[in-house]
Amino acid sequence: MKKWLIILGVMLWTSCFDDKGNYDYIDLGELTVDGIITDSWYELFANEDTLKIPVEISSSRYANGERPYTYEWKFMSLNNETLDKEDNPIDYTLSREKDLNSVIKLNAGEYFGFFVVTDTILGLQEKVDFFVRLKTKTSEGWMILCEVDGEARLDWVMNMTESEDRVFRDIWKDSDFKLGKPLGIASAYYLNGSNRYVFTERGTYNIDKDDGHVGEDNDVRWFFGDKPDVVFGLGTEKAIQRSYYMDLFVTRDHDLYVRNPLIVGSIYGFPVNYTSDGQRFDVAPFFGHTYGGYGASVIVYDETNKRFMEFDDDDKNIPHPLTFSGGKVDFQAKTGRDMVYMNWTKDGYTFAVLEDPVDGEMYVYGIHVENNGRNFRQYYMKLNRPNRDKIVHIAFHSVYRYLFYSTENAVYQFDMDAPNIPAEKILSFPGETITALKINKMLAWVVYQPWEKARENQLVVGSYINGKEESKCGVMRIYDVPGLMAPLEKKKEYTELGKVVDIVYRERGK
Repeated sequence: MKKWLIILGVMLWTSCFDDKGNYDYIDLGELTVDGIITDSWYELFANEDTLKIPVEISSSRYANGERPYTYEWKFMSLNNETLDKEDNPIDYTLSREKDLNSVIKLNAGEYFGFFVVTDTILGLQEKVDFFVRLKTKTSEGWMILCEVDGEARLDWVMNMTESEDRVFRDIWKDSDFKLGKPLGIASAYYLNGSNRYVFTERGTYNIDKDDGHVGEDNDVRWFFGDKPDVVFGLGTEKAIQRSYYMDLFVTRDHDLYVRNPLIVGSIYGFPVNYTSDGQRFDVAPFFGHTYGGYGASVIVYDETNKRFMEFDDDDKNIPHPLTFSGGKVDFQAKTGRDMVYMNWTKDGYTFAVLEDPVDGEMYVYGIHVENNGRNFRQYYMKLNRPNRDKIVHIAFHSVYRYLFYSTENAVYQFDMDAPNIPAEKILSFPGETITALKINKMLAWVVYQPWEKARENQLVVGSYINGKEESKCGVMRIYDVPGLMAPLEKKKEYTELGKVVDIVYRERGK
């Protein structure tokens, strides 16, 4: 970039100012900085990886000899945790060398980087901006809950880039805190604080957001008002679409607890699975709601009376049978059937699979959840199965109207827009047992690159190889899901994990 220094030669002050245009212009030359990536992120592990950025500086003013420059590499985070007392972002000067070659000793997070070149003779500066994302091995990634010799183990897969992965096996191996048999894992994301709950035979724990540890300090019982000796959990969710925010938690006794995550120090109080006339009901460990919007219903399932229930957009937390505003199909909130699985999608649907207790047939229900408590019945059909093998796991695609289910060692795909066509077997793993089937939803309040957002269009299958040593028998496979029922495309495979029990993705953030 060419710069000019303007020197005022003569200024004639009289009763009025007469500008004669008497100026001298000194060409300061062009200064260019090359070698810094400015259109994508530098991604590396905080306190471990070395960030190397060699730069080339060209100047038409100082063509030969020593150039009178100083250099400064600065980082600035806009994370609230790095604000000073005046609520200004704290900035860090990392190096004053021309080329950056340093271990970044900062907390995990996203940073703006600045390389500043200063001409010490003229006092001019040239600045180049770039972006750095610092991670820890547990700040983001696939959490793979495993069992080895009757104890819970956590493996972790971090996608550094679209092609580079890091696999961390048994991140709790140095901990003396034992969890016993693992039952499941869940990640309920919220911008101001998320749940990363692991459910075990000895209790429920919120996996630490910084280093992934579990222990007495993050026992979920501390979030309960009556401080029970132990809390056995089955499921959790954060329904952040309502004007009254809900952090929901279902226990092994099928009680439902709710707290408001916006309130600092809020606790799970008394169970809320009671109707307005005081009748208690068992709650299934699944949740329905919408994505974005205002005043949407939060849906749960009453296992005692076999019906859909909802919470309105208020702070009373008194559920009532789900009401409908219309729709293309006809079914009632009271189904008379047993809940098998329920989940919500990113395009505003809640889908559920229920089993008829008489004939064992399974049915798919689809509810479009809209603003202001408006719910529309849009899908209802029998799950058309080619055989009656036991269904172990179910997953709904976030956008396509696909239902995936797994039997012991096979995966089937069912097109809900073509319900007369039987589900098709699309994957088979002889000699393995499938233990997890997931489709992840990437939430909009985190900025992701296209290859990262592609995760929500991927089917994740967790399994273990029968008869192999438990510490090395686990397998996790990731498949891209094309449209029009085209064959799945295997994207990645990770082996020699622990005996897989459950898999969930931990989004970056709190």
